[in-house]
Amino acid sequence: MRAWTKKTVGAFLVLAALSAAAFAEVRDPVPIIIKKEDPATVRPGDVIAVRPTNPVTIRPGDLLTFSQLKIPYVPVEDLTVLSLTDQEMAMLINFKKTLPLVTALKSYYLLTDYQTSVKNQLPRGSCTSFAFLGAIEAFYKRHYALELDLSEEYFIHIIHSTQPTYNPALQHENSSSWCGARCILTAWTAPGEVLMATDGLAIPEEKYAPYFGDAHAQSAVYPDHSQADLEKIVAESGIVCDSCDTTAPMSATLTRKANDNFEYDPRHIPLEARKNARYGATKVQLLSYAQTQDTTFLEQCLYGGHEVDIYLGLGKLDVGNGNFFSDGTTVSKHPDGNPIAVWPKDGVNEWQDAQGNWKEPGHAMLVVGYDKTRQLFLLKNSWGNSLPYFWVPYNYIKNKSGGGLIVLDVRDPQLGPSPEAMWLGTWNMDHDGWPGTLVIRRTRKRAQDSPGGIYTDTTLGTKARLGTYYSQDGVAHSVTGFIPYPMATQIKLYIDFGNPEGPPDPEGTPVTLKGQEFTLEMFTSPGNQNTFGNYAAGTTVWNNTTFGALISRPSAPIQIPHTPGTFALNKWKDSFRLSFSGGSTAYFKITDIASSGNGVYYSLTDTYNGTAGHHAAIDQTHTNRLFFFGSNPDVFYHTHETGVISGLGIFGVPGTPALSFAVNPKLTFTLSANKSVIASITCDTCASEGAVIHYTTDGSEPTEKSPVYTGPLILSSSDTVVKTRVFRGNQALSETAIESYQPTEVCEEDDRGAVDIAGSTGMMGDRVRIPVRLQAVPAGISSFGFEVAYDADVLHYTGYERGDLTTGFDMFEVNPLTPGRLLVGGFSARGTGVSTIGTAGTIGITDTRGISSTSGEIVRLNFEIVGGEETACYPLTLENLDDDIANLSRTGGCFCLHKACIGDLNGDGKITPADALAAFKCYLGSGPCTDCSDVNGDGSVTPKDALCLFQKYLGQASCLD
Repeated sequence: MRAWTKKTVGAFLVLAALSAAAFAEVRDPVPIIIKKEDPATVRPGDVIAVRPTNPVTIRPGDLLTFSQLKIPYVPVEDLTVLSLTDQEMAMLINFKKTLPLVTALKSYYLLTDYQTSVKNQLPRGSCTSFAFLGAIEAFYKRHYALELDLSEEYFIHIIHSTQPTYNPALQHENSSSWCGARCILTAWTAPGEVLMATDGLAIPEEKYAPYFGDAHAQSAVYPDHSQADLEKIVAESGIVCDSCDTTAPMSATLTRKANDNFEYDPRHIPLEARKNARYGATKVQLLSYAQTQDTTFLEQCLYGGHEVDIYLGLGKLDVGNGNFFSDGTTVSKHPDGNPIAVWPKDGVNEWQDAQGNWKEPGHAMLVVGYDKTRQLFLLKNSWGNSLPYFWVPYNYIKNKSGGGLIVLDVRDPQLGPSPEAMWLGTWNMDHDGWPGTLVIRRTRKRAQDSPGGIYTDTTLGTKARLGTYYSQDGVAHSVTGFIPYPMATQIKLYIDFGNPEGPPDPEGTPVTLKGQEFTLEMFTSPGNQNTFGNYAAGTTVWNNTTFGALISRPSAPIQIPHTPGTFALNKWKDSFRLSFSGGSTAYFKITDIASSGNGVYYSLTDTYNGTAGHHAAIDQTHTNRLFFFGSNPDVFYHTHETGVISGLGIFGVPGTPALSFAVNPKLTFTLSANKSVIASITCDTCASEGAVIHYTTDGSEPTEKSPVYTGPLILSSSDTVVKTRVFRGNQALSETAIESYQPTEVCEEDDRGAVDIAGSTGMMGDRVRIPVRLQAVPAGISSFGFEVAYDADVLHYTGYERGDLTTGFDMFEVNPLTPGRLLVGGFSARGTGVSTIGTAGTIGITDTRGISSTSGEIVRLNFEIVGGEETACYPLTLENLDDDIANLSRTGGCFCLHKACIGDLNGDGKITPADALAAFKCYLGSGPCTDCSDVNGDGSVTPKDALCLFQKYLGQASCLD
């Protein structure tokens, strides 16, 4: 057994003072300096139970004592991988193939140019989080040129709070970032690094969820984020801090409610952090002890552009304070100016426990460079200005490294925040007038790959225990469910109102969807796209009847007073502001309700955005249900309160004054009987906004002093330009609309002729095939000619195909005469009047029994759509019929240009999650399909079309770009 000396004790404590945060990361009890004492009165082994609430300045030669640091919570556990699974080993072999050959290595190589600033983990035991996020930041800097500062606080929170405990002996069903893995009490070997890569977990930047720590270090940058501030949140949450001791896991005292209070307190993790979580690792390569102790392999990794997140035992490693070793001698410096540690050095960073076993602290850092000549590796630390970088010997790495990982890929920053992350946390809930609190802790199910193995995530959409619903009387009820499709803006919940929530489920317990069903979709508040993630609305089913449901964040409540009441049919006679899931707002007023006479619905007299008519009806069987004609969703009047309706993707507030928003005038032109041009200007919402339409016809810009539009304008010239704009007083509420009369040719489709050109439709850029056909021809035809006229500004001729009636003709050709005109001709030398019906080479075969009639295609003309106005139709005509068809009747057709498929499936003028939902419903067969549902143009409607639309809505790269 080794004996401590005064010099040895003092030597260890010099490094310990600098690395108090790092030494808290080991699984065994951790020593730390707690107090400076007179060397004459303190003996080695003395324990003074004083929590280090104040900074301690240590000098070489000081004799200090030890105690366990009672940190508020432990970090994500160290990843010490002794061996890898067969699959992980195969991945490692493939990764090694990407590394440079040993012969190509330089003798000296650094990755410091890609490192972000050195941070200070403070006395929090969070080195693994800092090292891992440092590797992610370096990847973004190297591959995306982004200088990021990612949130360790959010990472620690999201890893622990989404992890189920799987221990029925506990009160809390999820782990806590307050006490870490000690709150699980079962084997948990899933490090946060692996969980992030397998679960798709994303994190925000530091500014959205600042790190808590020492008041002096943090207050200047992030006020209210000291250690004391964090402990205040803990105390107010109801967590009993006595149970935070490492020797007394929080199994008996940590309640589910107290844990939720802490994890989802906005002072701890603000809502904006969830709404800006967009960064993270998507692929990591695990390294075992053997790999991280292989110095040649580490050199290859670094030269190949990969920092190594490594886990190290600090026993016998001495670097002092970077200037002086623990014995007071001077630390050697590398030519780059960073200190060089020595190893081994007896008595430094090691101690004996009560049983006489030698112990040492552990630490996680990044390997960011090597010097083969000097046999040194450069480490990036997380102790702030105390030893930001230092060199360690190869021999130390060979003996003291304990596994690690490399970040191989990250989440594309262009993807934007994930809606999946926005579901997590606390929501105020109102379903049909019943208030409560909903806590969503996870969106996916976790499962261990093997007993004691790593917890991994199953695919998004699988059934999971999502969280807890707290009713108004404080009773907790379990919440199960799933996210039904990849865009993650919608969620299915099942709340077991019939039973109090039970203890955590044991590992492997199948998830049963039990209770009342809810379907909710996120949306923005009126007029503010930045509020996405604050609100969700939808429906719930109880006793086979559908009702409305609405949830909002406590920090961003919907301003609807909860007024208890009962529902009656006449409550529908009111004015409503409707806020749709895409962020748009509409105004709806019901003035009269009358029975439809068929017992199915009540007909309404209403006004929708200023247009009077019949836009909706009320379900006569369930009178709290209002459904709109067209694609708008159903809404339900809450039957246990007054003034709230909600539905899937929509909610409304009766009686709320109309909000001010931009109103846009529309100009239309018509021709009078005497061919005068009449201009009409309309504005759907001007009346409700107190707005006035002003116009000009002399080319000047409309102002509030321009003429006021009161009725149709008779223009002095057909080419007069009309400009119009909407004002309220002297405030402009719209942009200037500019239009002039554009004469259009009327196209009429008629397919009654013996020779007919069929009508067709298409969208800009499409290729279309337009047939010319014969219909019930009474006589044989052996030669023919005709011309086809079309608009060359709309259609570009690209070729032809013979029709079924002309496949055997001796001669057949289509010749472009001029742009917009084709000459079609054909000839058969076999003549007509043969005795066998169907002989090739004639049309309308005659046999000895009389004249046969024939129908079919003469030719199929191919065009590319190159121009035209959307929704306009252009004539296709047949002219100059010759030879055997000269005396046959003929009819033309119309080519109509569809509205371009720009993703606006519901026709509201913009791309929103509702359009993505429409495409997904088309794929499922649960909603209508339109020509534009195939957004990516691959020939079928699939979930990829829905994903494309949602990416476009979020401003990310999509198939529509």
